[in-house]
Amino acid sequence: MRHFTLDPQGVQIPVEFDEEQSHIRIAGVRVTIIEATDFGGIRLQAQARVRDPRGGRPWTESRTYIFSGAQFWELVSGQPVDDPEQAGLFEAKKMMAQQSRM
Repeated sequence: MRHFTLDPQGVQIPVEFDEEQSHIRIAGVRVTIIEATDFGGIRLQAQARVRDPRGGRPWTESRTYIFSGAQFWELVSGQPVDDPEQAGLFEAKKMMAQQSRM
């Protein structure tokens, strides 16, 4: 398992990668890679169950996270490369292809 923390706007969100199953979880929720572009980074999405703090009914919503290629490479590899940005984009595209075959 590899771990790191996203820190958007000062809120720390735990991210983990299970090497054996190639699953990525953000804040404990499994995410799917939905897009990897050469200029916009890697977009991941999760269906999160949200509880109403006022006691109403919970609901499910989509949450989208954006990683740079370098962040993605750091998460899934832990190995040094000359260009982590491109390596991360390549790896994300490879994982997307594997997901679509399942």
